[in-house]
Amino acid sequence: MTLIHFFFDFQSPYSYLCWKDLQNLCNKWEESGHKLIYHPLSMGSLIASYETLGPAQIPPKRDFLFRQCLRRAKKMGLEFRTPARLPFNPVEVLRLGTSSLSGALQVEMIETLFNAVWRDGIDMENESQLACYLDDHLNVSLNDLSAPLALKEARKELKENLKLAKQLNAFGVPSFVVEGELFWGHDALADFDRWLEGDDELDHDEYDRFLKLF
Repeated sequence: MTLIHFFFDFQSPYSYLCWKDLQNLCNKWEESGHKLIYHPLSMGSLIASYETLGPAQIPPKRDFLFRQCLRRAKKMGLEFRTPARLPFNPVEVLRLGTSSLSGALQVEMIETLFNAVWRDGIDMENESQLACYLDDHLNVSLNDLSAPLALKEARKELKENLKLAKQLNAFGVPSFVVEGELFWGHDALADFDRWLEGDDELDHDEYDRFLKLF
């Protein structure tokens, strides 16, 4: 069984788009002996650890990326809506996306939270809105998920996710890492799929020559 580490943040529109495409590939990957591990983490904390600016901190880049996301969503046939607030404090939704808090419902929880942010424009800092949304779409109670012990384990998991991302040289989201190979961004998903199938298009000799320049 080969582990695939998937790092994402609910604040990232590219993570949302990638998640939607990812669902069409999961069964194929699992049938080929790959296991996908879901790692929600704070995109801001990961970027800050490299002492670089995030996309939203560079206005021309921020504006271009959002236009690109709107175009991609249209091509994918997805509903794509500006969130109620952006950025928002992601701590609570990241905790909800952990396996510690959502358990066997993790995949369904991640799907629900992505839809809440980028499809339905829910205010993720409004606890009553979030609670109603989870009840309506997942039939779970936010209060039941917020037991002190579970929250403690979720906080620990988020810290471990960030630590693992840095150990595996992930520098942004969405990112996939398998056997030390990193693929970053929604547009890298097709390359990642080919890599898993043993059809990598990377010219390794040219890449080695490039590395010797630095």
